[in-house]
Amino acid sequence: MQTFAIAKVFSETIGDGTTKDFVVTHNLNTRDITLALRLTNTPYSAVMTDWEPTTPDTVTVRFKKAPTSGQYRVTITG
Repeated sequence: MQTFAIAKVFSETIGDGTTKDFVVTHNLNTRDITLALRLTNTPYSAVMTDWEPTTPDTVTVRFKKAPTSGQYRVTITG
């Protein structure tokens, strides 16, 4: 088991109206991450979708329908 004193966090707004799969580069150098996804407008609710830690520095977030421009905020902790 490996522990760290401080968690590293990266956030980015995603959505462009046409793309369904987004590769988010977080540069946290680990696949041991958690991901939170929420709406960028009211009610700012959490959203569930498929995602995978593609490399130690990227995660691929997948949607069934392309999100509108800037619709979601993704936060990755690792």
